[in-house]
Amino acid sequence: MRPSLFGAAVVILEVIVVPIAPSACTEPVLAPLPGTYVLSRVAGDTLPTILFTNSFDVTVVVLADTLRLGATGSGSEALREVVRQADTASAPDSVSYSTDFSIQRMAFRLVLAFAYPCPPNADCVPPPHRTGHLIPGGLEIDWAGAQRVPLLYSRVAPNP
Repeated sequence: MRPSLFGAAVVILEVIVVPIAPSACTEPVLAPLPGTYVLSRVAGDTLPTILFTNSFDVTVVVLADTLRLGATGSGSEALREVVRQADTASAPDSVSYSTDFSIQRMAFRLVLAFAYPCPPNADCVPPPHRTGHLIPGGLEIDWAGAQRVPLLYSRVAPNP
């Protein structure tokens, strides 16, 4: 009787797949999500740098940005930036503000939704407002609407 090729293929597949499967579970564990993260780079550039520009000749330069992520799916952002308008002779506006957001972990992805209220009749963008993932020593935001990406945040060690 002639041996079945299908049976041989199953045996070969078992020999190849079984030794590989346990190694997938040995990936390094990344830093826990809760903590403080400080923006260090925007699209490869160190701060201060352009965060975004638009078709109305407005340029926003980020000076500092800090994300504080809680263990319960909430967080806050403290941001300091300079807003320049090319069509005016006035000096650039220095702006500092803080806002809250929610954060969800979806497999290896992080999804941030800011909690600022949308005024009546305004054209506010629905969430998600930023998406990214944990990296060794920090957080990388790889989508942030009109902002330049990636946004690389370094995790700040907690005080002892």
